[in-house]
Amino acid sequence: MLIRTNRNRKAGWCGRGPSSDNLRRTHSCCGGGPGLVNRDLALAQELNRAYLRDMAVGEIVTVDGVRRDPRKVAALLGALGRNTATYVSNRTLQLDSAEFGQRIDPTTIATYLDALERLWVLTPQYPWGGHLRSKAPARKAPKRHLADPALAVAAMGATPADLLQDHATFGQVFETLVFRDLCVYAQANGCDVRAFQDSKGNEIDAVVTKGTQWAGLEVKLSAAPPVIDAAAAGLRAITDRMASRPRFLAVVTADSPTYTRLDGVHVIAVTDLGDWCSIGFVASPIIAGRPIRVGRRPNHRCLLAFAGIGCVHPS
Repeated sequence: MLIRTNRNRKAGWCGRGPSSDNLRRTHSCCGGGPGLVNRDLALAQELNRAYLRDMAVGEIVTVDGVRRDPRKVAALLGALGRNTATYVSNRTLQLDSAEFGQRIDPTTIATYLDALERLWVLTPQYPWGGHLRSKAPARKAPKRHLADPALAVAAMGATPADLLQDHATFGQVFETLVFRDLCVYAQANGCDVRAFQDSKGNEIDAVVTKGTQWAGLEVKLSAAPPVIDAAAAGLRAITDRMASRPRFLAVVTADSPTYTRLDGVHVIAVTDLGDWCSIGFVASPIIAGRPIRVGRRPNHRCLLAFAGIGCVHPS
């Protein structure tokens, strides 16, 4: 049984079928830059590849005046694209860079990563674990994302067809897309987007925090019921080990209606993520134990609406 559904979504926008596949591939491969909006997909991909080539030759030098080998920069970007949205180690990046044609020593990788962060090409998703009661320590290393999922696809030299043939990589690229959008919405409201994983491998893909308040989100490419059930169960299990309760829990998908499950976990289509930015709620309806305040807008806009904090749409 689905409750509190968003009935205003247009059929075919993020529903099952070819239109959904096309939407996900386009968003993942085209990119979110203003100059790429409404561009032909093939042209947008070429512009992303050209940006990475120009950055490897020019911008990475101007950031600190240190000349770097463009071939090694390109190989490292390829390794980062392959490992986007993961807790990839420098050792793994070293091995994967070799598969892109260049062997890079660990010291060089560290300096290149620092330069890419300063250029805002590489975005770390820092860990969170301050509320954990369990004795299993939380991971301290950050997840790594290229700043846009389309850059990850371009760095790997991949195509939309390649993503459809490799669901694991597609899932990582999709998580980077969700992380990118969440960061925009969160920063507009004074929040941070972090990640959680303990030493036993239990994790939350995105933890939105503000002060001591937090919310947990899992990101799933598939909206199949077993996938959603497992993600919701995992979120609830981790929550039970936390010292404080979350404002809300949610599973963000690429292909589903937006609704609230009977266990209180929200299921949100990625195309609905930004809808709540223009409206705020006093507190999370699930945790507060009272009905959602339903106005003219879909009720899933309670995301990031922590107590007393109204959401604004980022300009």
